[in-house]
Formats: sequence, C-alpha cells, structure tokens
Amino acid sequence: MISSELAKLLRYSRTDKVTQIYNRNSDEFTSKMTETLKRLSGNYQKTVRIFSLRGAHLIAMFAKTEVAKEVRKWLLDLADKETHQQVLLPAVANIPHEGRWVVRYIDGVVEVKNIDGKVCIDNMLFLQLQKDSIYYRNKLIELNDKLKQFTTLTNNFVERTKITSGECSVSLFATPLKLA
Repeated sequence: MISSELAKLLRYSRTDKVTQIYNRNSDEFTSKMTETLKRLSGNYQKTVRIFSLRGAHLIAMFAKTEVAKEVRKWLLDLADKETHQQVLLPAVANIPHEGRWVVRYIDGVVEVKNIDGKVCIDNMLFLQLQKDSIYYRNKLIELNDKLKQFTTLTNNFVERTKITSGECSVSLFATPLKLA
C-alpha cells in the first residue's frame, strides 16, 4: 500500500502524515514492512514509500484518527485472508497427577482419556499381531477350501460304496471321482 493511500484510508488531511509517523517510529519497522520505490509521474521521477500489510497495520497502531481502530481490524482481516492462516493456540489439558492418561491433540482439540485398568501394548507388537492375524486368517481360508474338496471327495466315495451294498447301479463306477 502506498503511503498516500494509507493516509487517505486513515482520513488524514495531509498525505505526508503517514511518512511523519514512519519517520518518528522507523526503528520499529523491518525491511519487510516498508521500502521506497521510484515512480515515474509524468516527466519526473517520484520516490514513494510502500507498506506491506504488517507495515500498514503498524502505521495504523501509531495513528490517532477516529477510524484508526477500524483500519487496524480491517488490515488484520485482510492479512488473515492473504496468508490463509489462523493461529490456533493449543488448549491446555487438565490432567490429574494420579493414574495413567493418554493425551491427544487433534485439530485444536485436546482429548484426555484415563487408561487405568487398561492393557497397553507396544505399537510395534500390535502391528506384528495384525500381520500375524492376517496370515493365519488366510491359512484358515486355504484349509476351509481343502476341507470342501475333501468333503466332496468323501461324498463321492460314499456314493460308490452304495454300489457294493446294492443300493445303486454299477454304472456309477464308470464316472471318475471329481473334486469340486
């Protein structure tokens, strides 16, 4: 923001008032807050002072006009929009001294849980147990498939044994045993 624009925004009657404020308090400004630029205005070169949002806010802090307070608020809102950041102050957790507690800080919210009487295990051990349970579940699925095959084979065998007792036709022997 150019100093003359900031002076109008702060409703100073003279545009050099912002420069006067800056000159009186220049030790509080960093190089990121303000600098001077050479501008061509017609046939002559003019030096103008520009301010970043932070620098303009600091000028508004020193300003004594009636609108300075509103200008400060507006500049802070503008700075928040520009940076897309909100400063979240971490909440303070109230944790009693006795007992065992788990404290989690997620999205600006502190969650405190008492874990007395609960079994706690190492995370690496838990991950290994998960892997093992997946391995053994897959082994059970394989065994279940083999059991189905064995059951089919056994049922076929039972049907063939019915021939010897005369319950079935001999033609059943012509059909080979099949696994499902």
